Amino acid sequence: RYRLGKKIYIPLSINYFYDQGGNRPFSFPICAFPIPTDVLHPYRPLYFLFMKAIIFDCDGVLVDSEKLSCSSWLPVLERHGIQAELAEIETFIGKSDQAVVDYFHNKLGIDLPREIYDERECEYFALAREHLQTFSSLRTVLSALQDRGIPLAVASSGRMEKIHFSLHHVGLESFFT
Repeated sequence: RYRLGKKIYIPLSINYFYDQGGNRPFSFPICAFPIPTDVLHPYRPLYFLFMKAIIFDCDGVLVDSEKLSCSSWLPVLERHGIQAELAEIETFIGKSDQAVVDYFHNKLGIDLPREIYDERECEYFALAREHLQTFSSLRTVLSALQDRGIPLAVASSGRMEKIHFSLHHVGLESFFT
C-alpha cells in the first residue's frame, strides 16, 4: 500500500504490456487504484474497464495473518522437541506448511508426524480468534469492486477451513459468496 497525497494506492496485480520487439514499454496496474477517503479517483472507469474479475490470495492480502501463522508454529515445534525462533519461521511466509516441515527435517533429521499440520492449524485458530484483522481500506476496495459488478474470488494454498474461518472472522465472507 502506498500513500500519495490523500489517496491510498493498493497494488494487487500488475499487467505488463510488451511491444512487438519484446520490450516492456509500460505496465498497467489493473488491480491497483487510488482510494481517497470519501470517493474513488475520478479516473476509476479506466481501471475497471480492463477488469473481468479479480482473484485474491487470502493470507497477507485479505487478512493480516502471516505473523499469526508463523507464531502458531512455535509451540507446535516445541512440543516435538524443536526450538525455533519466529524470525526463522518468518522466512517461510508465502510458502506451504510442508516447506516448514521439510526445512526442519533437513536441518535436524527429524521426521515430524502428519498430525503436525492439524496441531499447527489449531494453534493458528486460537491466535486468530483473538488477533486476526483485515487491512485498512480493504472493505472500501471490495465494496467498490462489488458495486461495479466485478466478480471477486479467493485462490489460496491454505486449507478451505482456514480460508472460511479467516474471511468470516474479519467479516469479508459476503464479498466472496
